[in-house]
Amino acid sequence: MLIKKYILIVSIIISGFCFPQIITAEQTVQAPETIDEAKEIGLEVLDQLPGATKNVWQEEALPFLNSILEWAKGPWENYIKPKLKIVYNALAGIFGQEIEKRTPAV
Repeated sequence: MLIKKYILIVSIIISGFCFPQIITAEQTVQAPETIDEAKEIGLEVLDQLPGATKNVWQEEALPFLNSILEWAKGPWENYIKPKLKIVYNALAGIFGQEIEKRTPAV
């Protein structure tokens, strides 16, 4: 219990030094004074949005999804697909004749 209190105190003290924010006069964002200024800012954001979205999708999302796909191929090919094939063959053996008999009616 005493160790948990020390860890909590140390983490609170350290967290104050880890993420300080220094905002200078150049970094402050001023609110637009007129509707036209707001419109210009909005149009600038809309102009940059497709490029930023495309960049994030191509450089981060697709490689991540491809790595997941590559990882999943192993278990799929080794474990899941053979079991599904056994179930499919069993169901095809049971219902195969019935499907062939009803196919002309459909």
